This record gives sequence, C-alpha cells and structure tokens, in this order.
Amino acid sequence: MYLKKIVLKNIKCFNELTLDFTDTPLWKVLLGQNGLGKSTLLQAIGVVLAGPEALRELLPVADGWVRQGQAYGEIEAELIWTKGDTLLSGPPKKSYQVRYLVTGKEPVSLPESFLEYHTIPTITPWAGLDEAREQFITDMKFLTKTAYAEGQTGWLGCGYGPFRRLSGGGREADHILYGKRKSARFITLFREDAALTSAQSWLIELYNTAREGGAREARALEQVKAALADHLFPQPTQLHLNAREAWLQIGDKAPVHFQDLSDGYRSMLSTAIDLLYWLIKAFPDEPEPMKCPGVVLIDELDAHTHPGWQRHQGNWLRAKFPNIQFIVATHSPFLAQVAEHGEDNIVLEDRGSLGVLPRTNVEAVETWRVDQILTDLFDLPSTYHPEVEARLKRHQQLHQARQQARSLSPSDEQEYQRLTLWRVNQIPPAIEEPEQRRAALALIKAVDKHQAELKELL
Repeated sequence: MYLKKIVLKNIKCFNELTLDFTDTPLWKVLLGQNGLGKSTLLQAIGVVLAGPEALRELLPVADGWVRQGQAYGEIEAELIWTKGDTLLSGPPKKSYQVRYLVTGKEPVSLPESFLEYHTIPTITPWAGLDEAREQFITDMKFLTKTAYAEGQTGWLGCGYGPFRRLSGGGREADHILYGKRKSARFITLFREDAALTSAQSWLIELYNTAREGGAREARALEQVKAALADHLFPQPTQLHLNAREAWLQIGDKAPVHFQDLSDGYRSMLSTAIDLLYWLIKAFPDEPEPMKCPGVVLIDELDAHTHPGWQRHQGNWLRAKFPNIQFIVATHSPFLAQVAEHGEDNIVLEDRGSLGVLPRTNVEAVETWRVDQILTDLFDLPSTYHPEVEARLKRHQQLHQARQQARSLSPSDEQEYQRLTLWRVNQIPPAIEEPEQRRAALALIKAVDKHQAELKELL
C-alpha cells in the first residue's frame, strides 16, 4: 500500500491542503515552525491508513480537529494497492478513495446524508455529497474487508509519534498495544502516554520459539539481528538474548539492558524493532520482509539523537526499507538533505486567512551546507547568536551611515572602528547563501542562453 494523495479541509490550522505524492512517493519530509500542523498532517494520514475500527480506540473523541469558525472538516485520500496486499477477487484498481467527516464540539447541522446532529467531536467515514459519492462508498466497502480488516496480509501502515520509548506506557495504551490490532500500529502517533513496550517481549518470544524449533521465528530473529548490526546506530551493534532478557552491545562496550540505553538509542531501537514486527506480520511468507512496501509515518524522527547520528538516519531507513513510503516530520537540516528532489521536502508556511500551505518551488538541498538549509528551508533569519547578529547589524548601520554622510560623530566613529576590528578578528569570512547561489545560477543560465543565441546568428 502507498499513499497517493491526501486532502485536508477545515482541519485545525489547514483551510484546504492537498498533497500529491504520485511523482516521488517514497521519501517525504515535513518541515516548518512549531504549530504549523506537521503532527496534525501525520495524524490525518494515520486516520486514512488505520481505518474506522482502529480510530475508535486511537481517537474516540476528536477534540479540536475542526478549524475554528467552521462547522465540520474533511479528510480525503487515495491509497494505491501494491503486491502482497490482500485482494477479494479480480485485479486491483489503480487507487482506492476514502473520505472522513470530522465534527467539532458545537452542535452543528451536518450534511443531509447524516440526517442528525452530532455533539461529540468525532471522525467517521462518509461519502460526501459530490458526484464521486458512489465511488467512495464502493471503495470504503472494499477497504473495510481488506486494508482495514484484522488478520489480512499486506496493506502495511504504521505511525510513530515523537515519544517513542520502551517503557512507561499507560494502562489503556498498553492494552491497545498488546492487543496487536491495527490500532497498535499507530498508538504512539495518537497517544503520548504510549510506549513500545512490546518490542523487547517480541524478541524474547522469537528467541524462545526459535530454540524450540520454530523455523519462521528463527528466520525473523536473524533478520532483526542483521538489521540492527548494519549501521542502525553510529557504532557496530549486536543483539544478545536469553529466555527472559535482552541486551544491546554497542561497539566493544559491555552489553546493556534495553531500559538502560540512552533516550536516542531507545527511540531508534523501539521504532526499528516495532516496524520489523509489523512487516513480518503483514508479509509472513516473504523471505525478505524489509523489502516489502508500505507507509510509515514518523513524527520528529530526529528526537533525542545527536547531529552526527541524524546525518545517517534517513539514508539508513531508505537503504534498509527500500520500498517503504516514509513520511517524516523533523527539525533537522540533515534529514532535509536526504531528499533527492526539491518537492520531497514539504515546507509548511502560514498564509494567514488561507491557512497553512506548502511552499512552492522548493529546491533540492542535498549539496547544501547546514547553515544554508537553516536559513532557507527553516526560515531562520541568521545562524549567528542573537547578540552577535545584533552587533553585525549595528556595524552595517554605521557603515551605511558613514558612506552616506562620509563622516560620523566621534562616538559613532569610535564604535564603528571597534566593531570593524571585532568583525575582522572574530567573524569568519562571508559564505555563499542560497539567494546568492540562485542569483549566480540565474546569471550562468542567462550567459549560456546568450551564447547559444550568438552561435545561431554566426
């Protein structure tokens, strides 16, 4: 399963947002300042991947989802069938459309098709009122028996929130997690009190069953060990197990219990093991489940990780799971570098009354430096410390005044000389910024164009 398109109407900070993943579907990075809906967008995608039954556990009350001042909202999506996904009969369609209605707290008159008043905020499937209504009804019936049904193979979708930990989950969240239903795949995306506590217990279960002759479990355990050993972490890593416990050996250090690992290690470890679990469960007969397709959502992929680690996170995920469609949110410029195409980085911006929308014409930044990415894609006015930036601005003001008036007051001249000396001795030479780079590229293109025109004349 892949996500082809997602549409949000009147959902939180979004007035109307459409994202089409048709051309470059397998790696998308959500960027933007805090409060611009990155987590909301991931949860909305989680809604269409999880399905109505799972939503009853994950989000029984959808409080605050409807955009202020609106009666209701809509979430619409297109899902693509992939090899290994369950089919009822006949060949698959090109895509399957789903639509959900989102209601708010206030009693509002919903579209006539509902013929009722809703007073509890909820998200529920509906076909809408347009010409495509019958198609939505047909596709939802199909997905209810396949993608949204328990026990069907394929149709992999998983979602991970920013709090990906191995312990400390709430009782209700643990109940959902250990139920191993569709809802468990998205528990941390919707519940901050959830922990991926089942990761360690699953490994121990594999170990014990493999010892008793379980061939499938032995194969799965070897796949997990190989994945962890192959550059998941900055240093070589080995998984050690016995009948009751699990340890991780990092480099040449002594093995460490899972719960004693740092937050960064636990976050990445729990996510990787949980994803491997669901891949193996979704594709039980595949000899290489890590190469199977699916959609994986990760909020704040860089959480708790050192920048040196962030440089490799995205590339590792893409290399180890080459057919997974990853949609991740991050504040890390290193993860923005992973995108091969400019449109793979979705930069969310506040457009006032239009709501939050993606920036257009985003460039690929694979070859950019971190400071260039931070000032361009992350909208930082400067990468200098604020006090240093203020001194640089003051120096620029005095420099311009000096050029215009050709002289300064004695005190201003003294300040200017002092700041000039400080700038020469303390500030590294100016480096090319993205705007300068664009201007240079435009100039090169113009020169090339004129040269081509001259050749035609000659």
